[in-house]
Amino acid sequence: MTEIKGDLIRHLRRDARKSLSEVSRETGIPVTTLHDTLRRHEQRGIIKKHTSILDYHKLGYFARAHIVVRTEPHDRAKVFEFLRNHESMNNLIEVNNGFDYLMEGIFRNRAEIRLLTEHLRKEFKLQEIVVYPHIGTVCEEEFMTEIDNKS
Repeated sequence: MTEIKGDLIRHLRRDARKSLSEVSRETGIPVTTLHDTLRRHEQRGIIKKHTSILDYHKLGYFARAHIVVRTEPHDRAKVFEFLRNHESMNNLIEVNNGFDYLMEGIFRNRAEIRLLTEHLRKEFKLQEIVVYPHIGTVCEEEFMTEIDNKS
C-alpha cells in the first residue's frame, strides 16, 4: 500500500466525516491528490461506503449477540434468507468449521434473542445453534486506524 493510500485510509477509518482539507493539513498531502485517491478507491470498490458507528444503547437496543448456526443442507438457503432479512441482523457472515452462518444481531433486550433462536429452531431444521451474548465491547472498528504522527 502506498503511503498516500495508507494515510488517507487510516484518517477515513478514524473519522470518515473529516474533510480532505483537514487530512491534507495533518499529512502534508495536497487536497487534489487526496481527492483523486479517494475517488479512485471508491470507483475500484476499495471504499465501499461511508458509514457511522452507532451507540445502540442510546437508541434503545440493550442486547447484542453473535449467533452461529449449522443447518441441514436443504434448509441452508431458507435460513440464509431469513437471517439476511431479519430486522436485528447487523452482520451476516458465511463461516466454516462445522457451522454455516454467523449472525451479529442487535436487539432491544435478551428476550428478543431468545425469541429469534426459538423461531429458528421451530421453523428450520437446524443441526446446531449457539448464542454468544455480548458482555461489552473492548475495541470496535480499530483495524487500519493507527495514524503515524510525522514530526
